[in-house]
Amino acid sequence: MDLLEFLRDRRLLATVVACWILWALCLALSTRQHLAETAERDEAEQAARTAWLEQGARNPHDAGHWGTYVFRSRDPLAILDPGIEPAIGSWIRLETHAQHDADGRPLDTSTEEARWSSVHPTFVLATLVPLLLLILVHDRLCGEREDGRWQLLLASGLNRRRLVAGKIAGASVMGAAVVVPMLATGIAAVLFFGERVDPLRLATWVGASLLHTSLWLLAGLSISAATATRANAMLLCVAVWFFGAIALPRAAVSVAEFLEPSPSAWRFARSVDELQNDRWTIPYKASSTFGDIYSQIEAEWMAREGVEDPEQLTIDPFGFAIEETEEQGQRAYDETYGDLVRTFQRQDDVAKLIGFLSPAANYSRLSSALARADLAAHQRFQIEAEAYRREMMLTLNMAVAHRGREKLPAGGGRMDGTFEGDRSLWETVPPFRPNGLSTSEVLVKNRSLVLGLLVQAVALLVLAYVLVRES
Repeated sequence: MDLLEFLRDRRLLATVVACWILWALCLALSTRQHLAETAERDEAEQAARTAWLEQGARNPHDAGHWGTYVFRSRDPLAILDPGIEPAIGSWIRLETHAQHDADGRPLDTSTEEARWSSVHPTFVLATLVPLLLLILVHDRLCGEREDGRWQLLLASGLNRRRLVAGKIAGASVMGAAVVVPMLATGIAAVLFFGERVDPLRLATWVGASLLHTSLWLLAGLSISAATATRANAMLLCVAVWFFGAIALPRAAVSVAEFLEPSPSAWRFARSVDELQNDRWTIPYKASSTFGDIYSQIEAEWMAREGVEDPEQLTIDPFGFAIEETEEQGQRAYDETYGDLVRTFQRQDDVAKLIGFLSPAANYSRLSSALARADLAAHQRFQIEAEAYRREMMLTLNMAVAHRGREKLPAGGGRMDGTFEGDRSLWETVPPFRPNGLSTSEVLVKNRSLVLGLLVQAVALLVLAYVLVRES
C-alpha cells in the first residue's frame, strides 16, 4: 500500500527523478574527470621516466640533484568518491638531500566545471539522498494516524507485528527503488572505465551504501512513529537531516582542528627549509662539516683496508660521505614529518569519535577510504615515495663509492667527479610502483567506522520497531 501511494504521488516521483538526474550528471562529470586525470598522470609518469633514463652521462650525485617525479595513482572507486584528492598534491619531486611534500593540487588548476564536479556521486548518496528518503517516509505512520487509517487497520484485526514488519518492508522497497538504480550505474561506470578493479573493495562500498540507506529509512520511520502530525514529522526530519548530514560532519572536522591544531602550510614549509639549510651541521661522530665527515670515513676505510695512502683505497669515500649526510637528513625529516603525521592522525581520531553520531559522516569517511582517497591513502603515497627516493639515492651514492674516485676540491667549492654514470646505471633505478593500502588494511584501519554503521543500524532498527509497535 505504501508503495502504491508512492507511485501515485507525482510530486514524490518527480523528486526521485530529479535526484536520479543529479546523480547521472555527477557520475558523468566525475568519470570524465577521472579519465582525464588518469591519462595526464600516465603521460607525465612516462615523460618523467624518459627524462631520467635519457639524462645522458653525468656524475651520479649530480643525477640525484637532477632528480625525478613520482605520481599518485588513482583507484577506480575514485570515480564514485574522489575524497580529498582535489585538495591534495598529486605528484612529488624526488632529489638528493631533500624530502618534498606532495604538490600539484588538481583544484588549483581546474575549470569551474571541474570544480562543480567535486559534488561527486558519493556526496549525493551521503547528503542529498538521506533528505529524499526522510521525505518519502516521514508520513508513513503519523499520516495514517492523522487520517484515522491506522486505527481502522488495528480495528480490522490485523496483527500488529505484521503491520510493523510491513511498514519496515515498505520503506525498504521505496529506498531500494531510489538507491539501487544509482548503485547499479555507479558499479557499471567503475567496471567499464576503471582498471584493475578490486571486487572486494567495490562490494564493500556497495554494502556500506545500502547500509547507510537503511539507516536513514529507519530514522525516518522512527520519526514518523514518534510524531503526531505530518507537519511535525517533516520539521523534525529536516532538522535531523541537517544535523546528521550537514552540521555534524563539518563540526567534527572543526572541533578536531581546534583540539589538535596543525601548523600552517607556510610554517611547516619554513621549518622544512630551515632543516634543509642545517643538514650539513648534523654531527657525524662529533664532526659538523662535510669535510670532516669525508675525512672520518676516509680514515675508517684506510684502516679497514690497511693502506696509508688514500689513493690506494678501492672505494671512493665521497659516496659513503654523501650517503651518511643523506641518512642524517632522513632521521631529521622523519622527526619533522612524523610529528605532522601524528597530528593529522589525532585529528582524524577525534573527528571519527564525534562523527560516530552521524551515519553520513561514518559512511563518507569509509567511502573515501575504500576509494584510496582519504588522508591515510595520501600518507601511504608519501611514505612509499620517500622510501623510493631513499633507495634511489642509496643506489647512486653506492655507485660513486664503488666505481668512482671523487675527491674534495682544494678550498671547497663544487664537486667535480671523475666517474660518470650512463643509462645502464639510471636503469638500475626501477620505475615507481606504489602498492597503496590493501582492502584488508583499509577495513582494519577503519573498523570503527564499520562498527559505527552496524551499531547505528541495530539501534535504529530496534527503535523503529518499538515506536511503530507502540503507535
